[in-house]
Amino acid sequence: MYNIERTLDERTIDSEINKRKTRLGAGPIAKVRKDVTTEVWAQSGLLKTLRQLVSVCEKSGQAPARLQWLEQLFQTLLERFAVIDALQDKQSFSEELLAVATDLAAAETCPSAFGYLIELSDASSEARDLRALIESYARLFAGGELRESALAWIAIEDGSHSPEALALARAGCQRAPESPFAHVQLVRAAVLYKEYRLAVSSSNAAREAVQKFGDCFGTHLWRSMLAIDMSAADANTHIGPENAADAEYLYRKCLEVDPGNPQAILGLGLSLCALGNYDECRQLLVSSLEKDKENHLALGAMGHVLLVEGDANGAVEYLQQAIAVKPSHAGHHVSLGNAYWMMGDEWQQDKQYAYASWISAAKLDPSISEAFSGLGKWYQQHGNDTDRAKKCFVKAVNLNRANGDAGKALAEMYLAEGSDDLCEDLLVKATEAKHDQQWAWKSLGFLLLHQDNHERAIVAFRNSLSLDRTDVLCWEGLCESYMAIGRMGTSVKVAKKVVELDPGRVSGHWLCARACLLANDPEASLGYFESAAMCASLTEFVPDLQAAWTQSLSVGRAECLVACAEKWYSEGLLGRVIDSSNAALEALLIHVAKSGGESCSSYLIWSLISVACTWILRAWPMLETRADLVCSEAVQQLADGAEMSKDQLAASEYLDQVTQTAAREVGQFGACDGYIQRLFVLAQRSVCQRVLVAPSATLAATAWADLGSIYYDQSTRLSSPMLHTNESSVGDGSSDLPPLLDAAMSCALAAIQLDASNAGAYNLQGLVAAHTQQAALAQHAFIMASRRSPGSGLPWANLGFLYLHNGDIELANKSFSRTQMADPEFVPGWLGQAMIAETLGSAEAIELFETCLLSVSAPKPIADYGYARQVWKMAVERNSRLDGKPLPLQASVAKSGDKPGNAVSKQALSFSEQSRLVLGIYAARRYVAQAGDDGISAGTHLLGMLLEQNGEYESAAEAYLAAYAQGAAEGNGTAAESARMR
Repeated sequence: MYNIERTLDERTIDSEINKRKTRLGAGPIAKVRKDVTTEVWAQSGLLKTLRQLVSVCEKSGQAPARLQWLEQLFQTLLERFAVIDALQDKQSFSEELLAVATDLAAAETCPSAFGYLIELSDASSEARDLRALIESYARLFAGGELRESALAWIAIEDGSHSPEALALARAGCQRAPESPFAHVQLVRAAVLYKEYRLAVSSSNAAREAVQKFGDCFGTHLWRSMLAIDMSAADANTHIGPENAADAEYLYRKCLEVDPGNPQAILGLGLSLCALGNYDECRQLLVSSLEKDKENHLALGAMGHVLLVEGDANGAVEYLQQAIAVKPSHAGHHVSLGNAYWMMGDEWQQDKQYAYASWISAAKLDPSISEAFSGLGKWYQQHGNDTDRAKKCFVKAVNLNRANGDAGKALAEMYLAEGSDDLCEDLLVKATEAKHDQQWAWKSLGFLLLHQDNHERAIVAFRNSLSLDRTDVLCWEGLCESYMAIGRMGTSVKVAKKVVELDPGRVSGHWLCARACLLANDPEASLGYFESAAMCASLTEFVPDLQAAWTQSLSVGRAECLVACAEKWYSEGLLGRVIDSSNAALEALLIHVAKSGGESCSSYLIWSLISVACTWILRAWPMLETRADLVCSEAVQQLADGAEMSKDQLAASEYLDQVTQTAAREVGQFGACDGYIQRLFVLAQRSVCQRVLVAPSATLAATAWADLGSIYYDQSTRLSSPMLHTNESSVGDGSSDLPPLLDAAMSCALAAIQLDASNAGAYNLQGLVAAHTQQAALAQHAFIMASRRSPGSGLPWANLGFLYLHNGDIELANKSFSRTQMADPEFVPGWLGQAMIAETLGSAEAIELFETCLLSVSAPKPIADYGYARQVWKMAVERNSRLDGKPLPLQASVAKSGDKPGNAVSKQALSFSEQSRLVLGIYAARRYVAQAGDDGISAGTHLLGMLLEQNGEYESAAEAYLAAYAQGAAEGNGTAAESARMR
């Protein structure tokens, strides 16, 4: 009969589902199945048949058969609950299901009946012996899906400290993922074994499981929900103040369900204390103590509140009362030890107070981390036993990786003994255990910064700042890390954040200055150095620190001034170059005077001195005589203070002779030639000092290369005219001052011998060789420089000019192409291409010269002259077309100057032609300003012709007169006559 009824129900359900699922608007198949099953089971006689079978077996005394049909009835009722929606229908079956499950449990044969009763125990009669039920289940059904959860419940109730309970609870959840009982045990076990974050994360799944079970069986497991919320609230309380708000919400929720719950009242008080709401916290605890004066938890909580408020004496009183009521509560002893420690003096030092309290706590509960943390502090500060202190801190951290006090102390001990690996491991595990430990991220960041592990340091600092955006030290560490990996733009933004947070902090302004300097913004850097110096003058430091800051800021300012000189030289602001370099030398003189002999061994100081001298020497020939030199005395004092070894002194006798030769050649500077001579001596001696104090062969080689560059620069300045034709920049003026070029070559060879990878030394060797007509050696040197510095376009550009000078257009073009590939913004590469185009008569020449002219880099006189000449050439060609006959570029003035039609009217010029004419006049003027005496005649003549084309006749006449005067002074009769006739 049972089989017939069941088969009939199944066939009816399948048939009806097949009919309805194809109807329009039938809905999802799951809903169709549920609706059909509900309707069929409502008309089914299967339950009635099972009840009759159970009754018949009971009356006939067939106990085994009765249990079989009773179990089948239980399973059928469970199936009905899965599809019934109406609460009334569920309630009509619930009593019968409970009775059947109880009957089956008594027979100890059906694990699912045991499981149902265990799940339902929350809402069942409180008289039921839940422990007996759970123990029987664990004993009878070794393969039951709730067995691990049952064993975890037993361990928790027995107060076991073994972590096995947590493992069992985890396994139980995995085996029965929909069981409310399993989830509740996992949350409880996680709190008991201090896996607080696991408890919080597991509580959400537990609530879902409880709610789902209640909806299915028409009941409300409020005790289970209360246990979940209480455990989650306790976990949030232990996590720290950042979770106190969540804890408060859950405790209040628990009190709504169970208003008098003492654990919830106590927890709410502690969470309010963490949130700083001390008044309401005290009211709760006082009301709790009024109800039960011996409530040791409330007494302990009151002591904790007073301890947080700083009332150590009041805290001791309450904690002693709590211990008197419950001497075995380890937490009270820990708090009492903390209160004694706060009181200081003998309460902190004497063993019978703080030390004794922490010892008692450790004996009562060896798993309490705070007790060992306190003992570690006592041994470290009063016990004079570093080894024991370290062991206690290690124990505390092993018990609780989130123990910040123990972690900080242990990290400092590891760093002090040089155990960076142990310190890093400690900090990494601390952050893994509790991500919001800001101190751990911060300490890890500085440790990694010290180890030059900058990428990981950035991650650590960013995590630390996500927890505390106002930590200035973290911002400083982050700035240094970004600077170390070359992210200068970001480092500037971070440095400005430091200044924003603490405007009076010297290190913040100093970091801004360094970051801006490295980001190639020396002018902004100079401003920050000035503000840093002002902050330092207003801040009270210990004398040693004050002196250190003063020296650091003075050197930094000098370095910034030198960088400004380099930038302004690239922009053609030569007056600023000299002023900035002079200011740097004056600042360095003050620094040397204050620091005494320490500066004599500083590679950086002598590097700055030599570079500042170099910029002045490079800029000087392009300017008129300047008698307002305020730093000539500084130069002389620095030169006198550059002490040299005997070997260097012997070598300097020859170098001094070279210097004297150079001084005679710069006699054109009149009253300033003595200054130039002293400057040259200072540059030479400062580089020699760099060689002496260089900490490595690489830096010594760089010093030798710089010294050679000084000699090379002066040799080319004094011997070679400014180029204003299509010749290469590597001229043939090597016969005027061979001593300087020989010295430059010697320096280059010395640098290569010290460091064969020094690209600058090979480049210098190539330049000297090119000027002395050693083309093969120059080619070899430039190729070696390009191999040692693949990202630089300079060696390829020099090689291109060498080929161009020797007439090899094809190789020159390839070299300049390689220059542009290495550095597309490097002007000499475009200049070389322009000169090639001009040589070949290509129309692209003017566009290439214009690219050089409009570049933000240093203006190249040859580029200015080349562009102006191309503009003149285009104007001449246009005039020829208008006149109907050709007019060569070098046409004499007698043939073209007297015709008024030569000057094209502005109305006849297109906008682009007029723009280029104006730009050509600007280029010619700039060339005349920079060319010096050697190029002024040709440049001024070209300027006059362009002005005439633009209709500016008076200005053109003045230019021709100047060209005539200069040509006559140079003995260039042809040029003078041409300008005169113009």
